[in-house]
Amino acid sequence: MMNLSLALIAADPAVEGVVVTCPYAPDPANPLDRRFRERYQARFGTPPDSFAAHAYDTIHLLARAAAASDLTPAGIRQTLAANPTHIGATGHLHLDA
Repeated sequence: MMNLSLALIAADPAVEGVVVTCPYAPDPANPLDRRFRERYQARFGTPPDSFAAHAYDTIHLLARAAAASDLTPAGIRQTLAANPTHIGATGHLHLDA
């Protein structure tokens, strides 16, 4: 897992006042999250962090939208708008914009 404190210290004074949230908590009751964590750990030898979990869900969400659209930006956006709910490793996501 990334040591965010060290990353911010090494960054520069420009990050002064930056607030970082980590809205991902592993959920053993979520089979999608459990599968994601097991596969990530096996591949990379370390538990996934919030960035990995959100990237995983984002790729799955976009892949699903791309497969159901005409692959144009407008088509992908329309597909996402028509199917705003996604269930993934980070839980239930709902797009509203």
